[in-house]
Amino acid sequence: MAENQTQRGSGVGTFVGWAALVWAVLILLLWRRDAWNIGYNPPIYPEGLPWEFPAAQLRAAASFLLLTLFGLGWGAWAGRLLGVLPTRAGVARLAVLVLLGHAVMALLVFAVGIAGLFPWGLLILVVGLGGFRSEIAAWRGSSPQACRLSRGQALWVAVGVLSVLFAFVLALAPVVESDGLRYHVTGPQEFLKAGGIVHLPYQAFTNLPFQTHMLFTAAMAFANERAAQLVHWAYLPLAAVFLGLLTRQLLRAFLAARREPHDPEAVRFWSIAGGVLGACTPVALVIASWPNVDLSTLAFMSASLWALCPGSLRRLDKRLLLSGIFTGCAIGTKLTAVIGGGFTGLVVLALLLPRPRKAARLALFVLPIILVSAPWPAKNLAYHGNPAYPAGWSVFGGDEWTEDADQLYKRQVATKGRDKTPVNLLLSPLDSTFYWPDYESHNPGPGFLALLPFALGGLGWGLLRRRHSPVVWLFALHVLAGWIAWFYTYQSVRFLLPQLGLGVVAGTAAIAFIARRRRIFRVVAVPIVFLLAVAAIAWHVSYSLAMNYKRPLAGALGIVPGEIFLSNNLNFYDAVEWLNLEVEDGESVFYIGEHRGLYARYPAVYSDWFDVPRLLVDIRATDTNDELLRYWRELGVRYVLWNYDELGRYEWNAFEPRFTRKEWQRFLDLRQRLLARRAIVISPRKDVFVIDLTLVP
Repeated sequence: MAENQTQRGSGVGTFVGWAALVWAVLILLLWRRDAWNIGYNPPIYPEGLPWEFPAAQLRAAASFLLLTLFGLGWGAWAGRLLGVLPTRAGVARLAVLVLLGHAVMALLVFAVGIAGLFPWGLLILVVGLGGFRSEIAAWRGSSPQACRLSRGQALWVAVGVLSVLFAFVLALAPVVESDGLRYHVTGPQEFLKAGGIVHLPYQAFTNLPFQTHMLFTAAMAFANERAAQLVHWAYLPLAAVFLGLLTRQLLRAFLAARREPHDPEAVRFWSIAGGVLGACTPVALVIASWPNVDLSTLAFMSASLWALCPGSLRRLDKRLLLSGIFTGCAIGTKLTAVIGGGFTGLVVLALLLPRPRKAARLALFVLPIILVSAPWPAKNLAYHGNPAYPAGWSVFGGDEWTEDADQLYKRQVATKGRDKTPVNLLLSPLDSTFYWPDYESHNPGPGFLALLPFALGGLGWGLLRRRHSPVVWLFALHVLAGWIAWFYTYQSVRFLLPQLGLGVVAGTAAIAFIARRRRIFRVVAVPIVFLLAVAAIAWHVSYSLAMNYKRPLAGALGIVPGEIFLSNNLNFYDAVEWLNLEVEDGESVFYIGEHRGLYARYPAVYSDWFDVPRLLVDIRATDTNDELLRYWRELGVRYVLWNYDELGRYEWNAFEPRFTRKEWQRFLDLRQRLLARRAIVISPRKDVFVIDLTLVP
């Protein structure tokens, strides 16, 4: 009887598997037809431009390589001190070394910055080379058998490596992405100019968790802004590694629930497939060449989940310690990781509380989270009285963030995605896949939606089994509850990367579980899964080549020289370059309508887009415009950069409404005086002006 029930259940599972496979093919075809929306024309490269020797690219790559070696050394020392390194030399040990090294280096850079010892204090990172040398011995003693791959495994590795390398090349282009220009790279630039970590007035987003930005700071001190992009790129292969390791853990959990042995070669094949498919989504490949922090959040969250899984490390206390460190790193990188860390904490509680003797080990998970993530809220508490500044303003307050700024930010968040209703929540996987331009214009690709039935079916089956594993609970909470949390907060596909990656991993593990004994299903499923990965990567290549107004590949390879690339992409760049030459020591520049501070080598006075406009702050601090101009001259302001081209894009909805009628009249009067013909010393573009205050009537 039991055997008949098993066969019947197996038959139902096979039927559901085939049905889900048909769904995956349908989604792939529809996505290729309806969602292959690049949004740009084919590339038109200019003729006659001289090829530029990629000196800046080489400096950035050399800086990135040095930081990687330093990180491996610091990771080796920290890992051995804490006893949290995998015993076998392999890709898991290497990935753990890198992430641990990044965590240690970020804390060191923060300490150097708080002490005001930039840039020479960063030479302390060189000490990590000692640990790197000692780690080489462990790799020399490793077995070469571990590196041998079958043809299928090698094909997956080749596809993943080529896609990651293409993203690497794009990351060598100059920084032109909006968030990087505003705070991701501008914050580290200003810290280096100031000689340490200082308060940057009215630039609220430079107070967000800044762990990865500390590595940006070190990379920029050794090279330039492009090195910061390479640091963020490094988390793409790291995320792929840990997603692959999680695929193996979940597949083993499925097999253990049926008390079935596993085929090591098959497990390795599907682990590689899960890592490549989960990490190489279009959104991940695009932002890998940007100086953001989303991929570092994905890598640390994936690593924290893997560290909790049985088999990652032998002892439970070491697994809790390593998971706590990586969870703290994720929170120290992006504030939204608090939600994912909470889900992981629930699973840890469920594991430990039923066993009172082991409940005390909860501290091994919680304390590292607090210690690793503490520097950022401590700094904010000291500077603003709000540990989460500018978030949590309604609870903790904040000196520069106002009700007006808070409402503007919430209005902008509300424009992303769909109305927050239960029906839209259920439709959001389909909607965000096919109408991704409405979700902050980030493409998730077809993989998640195509494999969603497998993910839900596999996790549901795993939870209903009597011998269910905590690994299944980890995936269920992070994918399902995490998706719900995302939908009711900030509906950007970029913020959805952990759920996309883990959902694809769950779907891949479920396919592997069904295919373990059914050759026909396996023969059909493998090429479909492979095509899902190829489709996502092909979209990224098409998107990058078709971005004719940015030309990232041309800028990265030197086909378009860096100065021309930046001038073509940034309407303020020519004015900034002129000011870099003309501004003398003791002088500064006041920005109006411009909130992107990158590339300014002089002291610039400005505010972020969401903050109270710096001009409005000074209008409120003075009674008349004559007094305002005297105040600026006393501060050393010599020039005003007025970017009316940029201001005109948001003046009616995010600038003028912040002024009272009297304040707005003062602004109009000041505009008339500043834009007098004799006061304008240069206008490199239409509606972009540089004004000399000594010539203002």
